[in-house]
Amino acid sequence: MFARGSPIPRPEYPRPDRQRGRVEGIDWLNVNGAWQFRFDAHRVGLTENWFSADGPDWREQIIVPFCWESLAAWGEGDAACNDHYYSTRVFIDPLEVTSENHRGAPRFEVGWYRRLVAIPATTPWSGKRVILTVGAADFFTDCWCNGIHLGRHEGGYVPFEFDLTDALAAAAPPDSDTAVTGENPHAAADPAPRFALIVIRVEDPMDNREQPVGKQWGWYTTTSGIWQTVFIEPRSA
Repeated sequence: MFARGSPIPRPEYPRPDRQRGRVEGIDWLNVNGAWQFRFDAHRVGLTENWFSADGPDWREQIIVPFCWESLAAWGEGDAACNDHYYSTRVFIDPLEVTSENHRGAPRFEVGWYRRLVAIPATTPWSGKRVILTVGAADFFTDCWCNGIHLGRHEGGYVPFEFDLTDALAAAAPPDSDTAVTGENPHAAADPAPRFALIVIRVEDPMDNREQPVGKQWGWYTTTSGIWQTVFIEPRSA
């Protein structure tokens, strides 16, 4: 769906107020761009171990960091206009969706993201904790690294992070398609990179009245899934 080597969306370092990274690929990794993706219409992903290396066939891809309602998430951003600004992929019955009923039309509430990343083992990564930061995801987010559950975040508007360090692997999963899952190109020169098969599950229920939605049900479209930059950086223990 997406050409390999396509420009990474939002490539700038996302935290100018707490500047650490100076050179992308050296002291921080931007993992925006194409991720493997699946909607979980029947909420079977947890019981079927979609978070493991031998999970399901990941047929689709999505572009991070765009919410899954957006055309940009599916490589169709150039087609957006005032009369066509949301993707029908998110609806259970897309042919029944119109500009008048799209806010309440039944849609997928759970999406899974998957990407393989090579983590450098050289300076400045050597001996440091390896931290994954998600700028924002709406709304309930779980994260796994190499099949190990790292934690859960609830919320849709603030950054959150997971520590990948203890879950990193010395070798990539044997069946990994690195051309699809996004192996870090900067790791080619690293003699012994570590690998993180990152799986993120995001759930955005339609009927959770306690969930703050702001203007999503008024002036703007719903914003589900990852919608801010995802990056990895080394930190002192």
